[in-house]
Amino acid sequence: VDQNVADVAGDAAFICFDRLFRESKVDHNYTLISRYALEVSPAFGQYCPCNGYPDTIPSGPSCIAGEPRLVGRGAPFSAGDGELRCAAESPLGFWYGLPKGGRCSPGERPSKEAWATGCTWSVKQRVKTIHQACLLKDHGFLNYCKADVLEHKGFRRSAKALEAAFASEDPSIGGCADVGGPGVDENSVSMVLV
Repeated sequence: VDQNVADVAGDAAFICFDRLFRESKVDHNYTLISRYALEVSPAFGQYCPCNGYPDTIPSGPSCIAGEPRLVGRGAPFSAGDGELRCAAESPLGFWYGLPKGGRCSPGERPSKEAWATGCTWSVKQRVKTIHQACLLKDHGFLNYCKADVLEHKGFRRSAKALEAAFASEDPSIGGCADVGGPGVDENSVSMVLV
């Protein structure tokens, strides 16, 4: 809870930016990337960054500003015209903020009336967790990032490589092994995509 997640394109943009320019020294040295199936209300609020983990100083996570219950949605790096939170598509995908106050109780499902009920998101299941090294080192992900950055048209190649890592465990086709990970009731210390 109080975590940022992304769709495949949005997470590809984050990983590329993080690895090419920051290397997670500001917040956390990510070693895992998890994919979860989430159910999210279509009543989006403003995206806000959530940072920190139980092992960071100060201990986290915590979100900066944003709506305390509604799932925040925005284009990575605030790219594009306006906020894009209500747009059907974004050239860079979407980032989402999952506020603690919006997590649904077990058995409860988010709806269009989430602004009134407070139940705005729930985790259906953890799909797969991979080591970031599989993506970066074994499959040369940064080469895709560099090509995408030079092209200035989003992170198409990077998103395709990230999708391949989760679609299979066969390294010959870009797959990465599922290393297990936090379940739906546990806190995750990995990058998360939906």
